[in-house]
Amino acid sequence: MLSRGTLYTGMVTPDSCFALGTMGNGLVIIDKNGKLLHQFTQTSGFFSNTVSCLLLDQQRNLWVGTDGGIAVLEYDSPLSEFTIPGGTGPSDFCRYQGLLYITCNDGVYYLDDQDGRFKMVTGIVGNSQSFFFHQINNELFVTVNQGIYQIQGKTARPVSPTVEISRPVLCMSNMALAPDIVVAGTPAGAEILRYDPSHPRRLRRIGDIPGIHEYIRLAVEAEPGVVWLGTMDAGLIRLSFSADRPLMPRVDKFGVEHGLPAGGAAFFKAGGRPLFCTKRGVYQFNPEQNRFSPDPFFKEVGFGRNPDEGVIVADARDNLWINLGKESAVYKKLPDGQYKLEKARLARFADEVINMIYPESNGVIWFGSANRVIRFAPGQHRSELSAFPALIRRVTLAGDSVVYCGAALPGDRLQDPAEQRFPFRGNALRFDFSASSYINPRANSFRTLLEGFDAGWSAWSRDTRRDYTNLPAGKYRFRVQARNIFQQESSEDLYAFTITPPWYNTWWAWLFYLLCAGGLIFALVRARTRQLEERSRALEKIVQERTAEIQEQKNNIEQLSLIGREITATLSIGNIIHTIYQNVNRLMDASVFGIGLYNADQQSLDFPGTTEKNELLPPYSLSLSDENRLAVWCFKNQKEVIINDYAEDFSAYIQQLQAPVAGENPESILYLPLTYKDKRIGVITAQSFNKNAYTDYHLNMLRNLATYSAIALENADAYRQVNELLADLKNTQEKLVTQSKLAALGALTAGIAHEIKNPLNFVNNFAELITDLVAELREVLTAEMGEAATAKKNEAMEILDTLQQNGAKIIEHGKRADSIVKSMLQHSRGKSDERQPTDINAVLAEDINLAYHGMRAQDSSFNIKIETDFDPAVGKLNIVPQDVSRVFLNIITNGCYEAHRKKQEQDGEFAPMLWVRTRNLEKMVEVRIRDNGSGIPAAVREKLFTPFFTTKPPGKGTGLGLSISYDVIVHQHGGQLFFESEEGRFAEFIIHLPK
Repeated sequence: MLSRGTLYTGMVTPDSCFALGTMGNGLVIIDKNGKLLHQFTQTSGFFSNTVSCLLLDQQRNLWVGTDGGIAVLEYDSPLSEFTIPGGTGPSDFCRYQGLLYITCNDGVYYLDDQDGRFKMVTGIVGNSQSFFFHQINNELFVTVNQGIYQIQGKTARPVSPTVEISRPVLCMSNMALAPDIVVAGTPAGAEILRYDPSHPRRLRRIGDIPGIHEYIRLAVEAEPGVVWLGTMDAGLIRLSFSADRPLMPRVDKFGVEHGLPAGGAAFFKAGGRPLFCTKRGVYQFNPEQNRFSPDPFFKEVGFGRNPDEGVIVADARDNLWINLGKESAVYKKLPDGQYKLEKARLARFADEVINMIYPESNGVIWFGSANRVIRFAPGQHRSELSAFPALIRRVTLAGDSVVYCGAALPGDRLQDPAEQRFPFRGNALRFDFSASSYINPRANSFRTLLEGFDAGWSAWSRDTRRDYTNLPAGKYRFRVQARNIFQQESSEDLYAFTITPPWYNTWWAWLFYLLCAGGLIFALVRARTRQLEERSRALEKIVQERTAEIQEQKNNIEQLSLIGREITATLSIGNIIHTIYQNVNRLMDASVFGIGLYNADQQSLDFPGTTEKNELLPPYSLSLSDENRLAVWCFKNQKEVIINDYAEDFSAYIQQLQAPVAGENPESILYLPLTYKDKRIGVITAQSFNKNAYTDYHLNMLRNLATYSAIALENADAYRQVNELLADLKNTQEKLVTQSKLAALGALTAGIAHEIKNPLNFVNNFAELITDLVAELREVLTAEMGEAATAKKNEAMEILDTLQQNGAKIIEHGKRADSIVKSMLQHSRGKSDERQPTDINAVLAEDINLAYHGMRAQDSSFNIKIETDFDPAVGKLNIVPQDVSRVFLNIITNGCYEAHRKKQEQDGEFAPMLWVRTRNLEKMVEVRIRDNGSGIPAAVREKLFTPFFTTKPPGKGTGLGLSISYDVIVHQHGGQLFFESEEGRFAEFIIHLPK
């Protein structure tokens, strides 16, 4: 070879070989005996085949100078790279009988030791994709898409073509429990094959494993009798074989419900432990819980998009080599059994996706990437870990002047770096730097520090340039440090320089500044003195104004306190409102002032005493359903209403303007909610006819008034409730006394009535008999004496007339006495009639008719105008109709009687009238019966419902009608019976019947 080219240069390599540069055959490396070891030409990547110089650096890199450029050989590198003819990466490795085999997409290759190239194994039909190797009984088999082949040296022969199995076999695993049984994974399930060394084909299909239809891409025996199957997208499958049934394994499938992420998974056995690769990293299996969980051991290794397609293997020293789709790493096993993670040694191909890792027994590790094979020999000389420096290559001043080129030249204009001084106008510098680590130099990173300017070291970056602009005057030291691909840090390089201050920062400039500053200060002091004097006078005026304002505020606060004491001392709501209005105008413009009280029954705000321009407006109410009222908005939302221009600001609270219920339209309005201990009381308002009448000060004053008002109103309400309670207690006491009296009187009345009833019957009966006998005697005397009038006859007739008149009187008063006894019995006996739904309006109409005609029957001159107003919504009530009808009839009759008597007293000039009205209230029905008679005198009102008390003349009433009516309504039906009357004008009885 040397005879065909001219030897130009040469040197001895670190391993005592010879590197020879030629003029036409590139670089040749031979050993001491002249054996050719390597030849590097343009085919190997050189720019030219003419080598003119050689240089070996401290990192054992051989620099080769050619006619076309410089090449670097990593001499003694632990890494070797091999290309594959087909251009695709391997999916599996296997060392068998001294040859290294790989599987690729287009077949099976072996490594030729003579020329270091991968060559295809012959005998496989077509360019068949191959998958995995498997050794059975020291025979090597490989799975391809055309079936299963046996490798024999540099050739292969089919042992189980596709036609003999149901589908292509992707992977295989035999078992220690039954060495002749082989589990085969296919794209659509798993099969059982039997190995038979006496059979020409070696492998015979037994059948499918039932229940498995997933895409099986990996089969590994974890322990004797247990085989794990890795799927493409359906988790993991575990096959459990037994010695007595080696062909019928138990099938367990594991997926998301067992803790695995969705998708495919793979199984590896490394370092004596089972490992499971998933799309979310490495998982471990807990057989007791039958669940998977993330394995924290591998958390420091990054994984890519498909970590389930990664690989984990152990070498002969139990070191774990791993790649999960992003970076390759090794967990080195230490003497104490612990593991240490290392990434730096594999950093040169960290960015490549590694499909397969294959450790050999001699320590060599093979890596299969997407398009090449990498051989890594960790035991070889590690030149990449040699120390290296960082170098400042160039310093540029102000963007165009180079002031440093990496070293100072004697006699040159460039000075030593330690003495470099730059004028202030050159305070922008650029530093270019590099590192003498040439293994993938683009991966070198740098950090810098400019002492005197930077607070600390910069972050590591691959930029080889750093710019500084607008540096202030001072002394600086620029430091740079490098880090190579193996994360090894270099020694530092240093560049020191000084930036001189500008002319305006010199001592004489500062002296001039001082003189100018002194004169300026003197002038400023004079001007400032005059200004302070003027400001002092203005401040004194402000103080006087503020003092007056504070005095006014003090007076207002005292006035507010006085108002608070006055309104909290009164228990009348009217007095409270009047007192506040009398004083509020001293604090603010309150042309309109009012307080709205919450009426829970009517769901309204009642304004009992709103004052406008010192005049009291009529009371009015606002329904809480009226959303376009400011008072309603304030109460419902419990928020303040602040308006200083009604026409402009109203839309923030309500949708449309409405005229006030009473008074005129104001311009400025304040509404504040009144609350006491979370109880809603109502609202308070102050209004002005001027725009912008209210400020925050007025708002605060009204807030204080609202607080006092709420307390006062709550006290007044509490006082009212106490009075009502006392009145109820008094009324209840009176009722109890009356009931006791009535009970005793009823018992007495019943006894007396029963005792009187029988004699009274005899008196009435005999009086009627006497009357009949007088009539008969008159007839007898007339028949005996004839028609002739004689003195005896006339005397006898007068006696008979007297007897007849006396008998009639006895009968009249006997019947009256009997009526009184019957009423007494009725008042004293209990009520036993049953209740039934009754139309109240119909009962009233009937009783009005009965009363009218009853009065007409007694007195033909009786006449009265009756007006009715029946509410159809009253409907039917569940009452005792006979008793309630008797009440209605009694009260209507009394009303007719009183109105007719008043007409008689006024000689017929009075028009008697009776009004009967019904109303359907929320919880009751109200019946009102009103007459325009003389009313009820105040002196007899408390006795009106007392038994035997009557306002009628003697002989005209029993005094039991209203007493019985009160008993029926109040005690029997649980209602109310009361009256309203104005003496000389009217009397109105009100009946409330509960629903």
